[in-house]
Amino acid sequence: MRIKSVRLGKILGIDIELHYTWFLIFALLAWALSAGFFPHYYPDLTKTEYWIIGSAASILLFVSVLLHELTHSFVALRNRISVKKITLFFFGGVAQISDENITPSKEFKMAIAGPLMSLLLAAVFYLVTRYSAYLYISAIAFYLTRLNLILAIFNLVPGYPLDGGRALRAFLWGYYKDIKKATKYAASGGKIFGIILATVGILGMFLGLGTIWFVLIGIFIYFLAGMGYEQVVIKDVLSKIKVKQVMVKDFISVKPSTTIAKLFSNYFLRYSQDVFPVVEKNRLLGIVTAESINMVPKRKWMTITAEHILTPLKAAAKEDDNAYKTLMRMSSQKIGLLPIIKNKRLKGIVSIPSLLRCVRLKVEVD
Repeated sequence: MRIKSVRLGKILGIDIELHYTWFLIFALLAWALSAGFFPHYYPDLTKTEYWIIGSAASILLFVSVLLHELTHSFVALRNRISVKKITLFFFGGVAQISDENITPSKEFKMAIAGPLMSLLLAAVFYLVTRYSAYLYISAIAFYLTRLNLILAIFNLVPGYPLDGGRALRAFLWGYYKDIKKATKYAASGGKIFGIILATVGILGMFLGLGTIWFVLIGIFIYFLAGMGYEQVVIKDVLSKIKVKQVMVKDFISVKPSTTIAKLFSNYFLRYSQDVFPVVEKNRLLGIVTAESINMVPKRKWMTITAEHILTPLKAAAKEDDNAYKTLMRMSSQKIGLLPIIKNKRLKGIVSIPSLLRCVRLKVEVD
């Protein structure tokens, strides 16, 4: 599923995007600062002034997060590792860094760079707080000193996918010479930390401390830790095999003249395939999915055929292609299925579900 985001522009050749949740949390954070934090520490300002400094502090907090992520990316670029984009979420950011050419030492450098930037920002804002003669600037810097310090300490927790967890994984990777084992241990630390954080948040809510953020962040970290390990396992399994080892040869195809009514009753309900190739004389015309059927009103199911709702496939794979690279290709291009073509004839199909099924079977056997 594509992440809904707004593109802001490019920095260092990297696309910068805002996840749609950012706007909601920005408004909530600005309100919390203007209604609670700043009135508590600076009680003699007006409501308008609280809103001004609350909004400014919220914007600068996300600038701090962006600088944190850019530092990761800068170190990656210096080590000849590509960075596609940075997406800012409601409480942090994610840099989409290629896993090609990464070594334990490079990953450690990238991981530690972010918290060091946050510590540097905390020191800078502390100096501004101490020596600024302007109340507004001093108040904003006071808040940002605390938040950047918290951001640095929080990210140094040794649990994947936090920066401390990535640094731990780099160390374990260098020690065991096995990234899968290293990720498993680091991700376990992330899950434990996520559970602890969520538990503290739930207990705090019962005590009236308003720690819902702990619960949300704890759950988020727990699931990201699991997903991070799964991605490493997928790469470990699929990078060692070729497409011809996982392609489906005995697949069910449909003719372009098949009506949607027959597609639904005779194919989607009967077979376990999520996608059906539309084939005519051994030539692949495209694919049909359940989603494409649902877009057609039921009253037209008897007259509209597969030919009218198919999605053309302009790309194809070869039998000797690397299975992992093929998966990444399908994911990036948002393609659920690729035909395997040899001598202009359809030899089989490879789909994301078939690739993931292969991973699951390999893991169960091991």
